[in-house]
Amino acid sequence: MKRIIAILALMLWLPGIAAGEGEYFTIREIRQQAEGMINSNSSERSIEIETSKGRNTVVLEIPEVNQVPVIKATTPSSGMVPSLPENSIVEERKLSGCLYGWTIQKQRNELYGITDYSITQIGEYGVDVQANGSPLTMTEAIEFAEKALNSNSNWIFRLHRAITRSWWYKGKNASELPDRNGFYSLSFDQILRGIPYYDHIQHSFTSAGSYDRRGGIPHGGCTFNIFSPECYACNLDVCVEADVLAEDVPLCSLATVIEALKASCNSEINLEKRTPARLRFVYVAMNNPEDRTGDTILIPTWILENDDGPNEITYAIALVNAQTGQLIDTDAEDLDKGRRCDAVWITWDDVK
Repeated sequence: MKRIIAILALMLWLPGIAAGEGEYFTIREIRQQAEGMINSNSSERSIEIETSKGRNTVVLEIPEVNQVPVIKATTPSSGMVPSLPENSIVEERKLSGCLYGWTIQKQRNELYGITDYSITQIGEYGVDVQANGSPLTMTEAIEFAEKALNSNSNWIFRLHRAITRSWWYKGKNASELPDRNGFYSLSFDQILRGIPYYDHIQHSFTSAGSYDRRGGIPHGGCTFNIFSPECYACNLDVCVEADVLAEDVPLCSLATVIEALKASCNSEINLEKRTPARLRFVYVAMNNPEDRTGDTILIPTWILENDDGPNEITYAIALVNAQTGQLIDTDAEDLDKGRRCDAVWITWDDVK
């Protein structure tokens, strides 16, 4: 009953959601729509979009999947500890007693230093750059990390960002000169059913929610810092599939998504003052409206992200619901006791 009421409420909030069946598409049809928008003059698969930053060329990333399921997701259990590279050390990553993943490391102090104070210097970006002093190339570092992360066949991780960093540190003896150690910093997305998992929606809102979840939020992703095969540290957070609530769901057109981004220029929703670089189809976790402290639900979402240069932090500029084409106002105040984080999805039966 709660789900029926939620869908009816969503239909009232979003004009056009009760439109005819022709207004909805499969993920394969979305990819076909994208082909007609691809910039033929670009070496990358890019399209033109208009936002508050003006007209921009952005890379378009759509998973090569045939279905988009709605998934109930949970945090991992202690028994799921991943396979480890030889002689590495593993520690559980917990918050308020909830397990989120593991830290896997080997000679971590040699990588980061035992310090009084330290500063991380961001280096260069791209697969052709070299970390200061590392015996590995960027490609070799990526290959090592991918092998380590994907040794557990239950999880799939895909490289999202690769940069070099330098860690300057100084010991307690003030006369010591700062030491410098270069390493590769590799960010990976966890892939579920062929679709990248981004994060929980509440982390995108600028104001905190008005209720305490008290339940764990799965953080599917990994940061793998590596100097050499003998010196690395990895924070591995895992999102675990608990159930499939719908095998495939209808999606709004790609043109509707782009129009939502364009319309935001003249609305009260202000996009972040960053240069859009990429539009990705991802999963965003939301709360189960029938059990907000329990498992989360992964909802298909479009995310517009900023430039991936070495001096930028990967950051969501805008989120658009992939089913309704609604721009999510991440600056909105939480006036509904947390319901802005509730998961509502549409099935093919709902739109027939």
